[in-house]
Amino acid sequence: MEKNDNKDVIQNEKNKLHIKYLIAIASVISIGSIVLSLCNKDTFVAQVSFASTITSIVLSVIAIWMSISSERTTNDIKSKIWESTERLAKTTENVEILNDRNESIMNTQLNELNDVKEKLEAIIHSVDTVGEQVTIMQEKVNAAPSTPRTTNNKTMTTEQKITLFQNLYTWAVDYATDSKKYRAWLLCEMTQKFIKNQKNSTPNVYRDAMHYLETINADLNKWGKIINSYWGALCMLSMASVFNDQNAVEKILEKITPLLNNQPPKDTEDTSKSE
Repeated sequence: MEKNDNKDVIQNEKNKLHIKYLIAIASVISIGSIVLSLCNKDTFVAQVSFASTITSIVLSVIAIWMSISSERTTNDIKSKIWESTERLAKTTENVEILNDRNESIMNTQLNELNDVKEKLEAIIHSVDTVGEQVTIMQEKVNAAPSTPRTTNNKTMTTEQKITLFQNLYTWAVDYATDSKKYRAWLLCEMTQKFIKNQKNSTPNVYRDAMHYLETINADLNKWGKIINSYWGALCMLSMASVFNDQNAVEKILEKITPLLNNQPPKDTEDTSKSE
């Protein structure tokens, strides 16, 4: 069924094409006959010439109008292309600026992350060293022959508390051979801060201690890790109630008062070697 329909469609198309051929041939023959029969007449020739001239003029006018229209269209296209080029240039410039800003922001954030990483590593190192330092001080307290002991292991005597601070002081000063006065001054200033906080029933806050050291011109950048170590050790003494004992506090003040000063002593030590 479908094959028959296709054949009919093809046959119809062929018939249409043949009809077009016949019409074209008939038109050519008719025009040729008319031209041959009238070519010897001057009137016909003049009319054909006049018609050709009119046709040429009309076509010329149309051509001029088309040229003007195409010129306008070309100018419009040119203007739009120019505007698009300017927009593209501005977009490219904005993209470059954004890339530079993003790169700068990324570099800043990367530097901040590196700083945070270094601070975290320093804190971890300080926490590790505090445990070691407390262990060393406890061993010194246990090994001190002149330290009287009590039968109650949960309570320390005044002499034991004084000895514990003395061991801390000795360890801090003997930590390095350079700048003993500076290290002793740092420890004494921080100890005085702990004693004042205990007296005023004020909690010991690390940030407040750093602010206090900064006000007395301590070099926090250079001595940061050492200060962290002293902070941890003094916190352990505070937990051991060393600063709650008035007699022990008086002895400690006798020890540290001569070294207290509003201005730090001369600092000549390179802490990067000792750390």
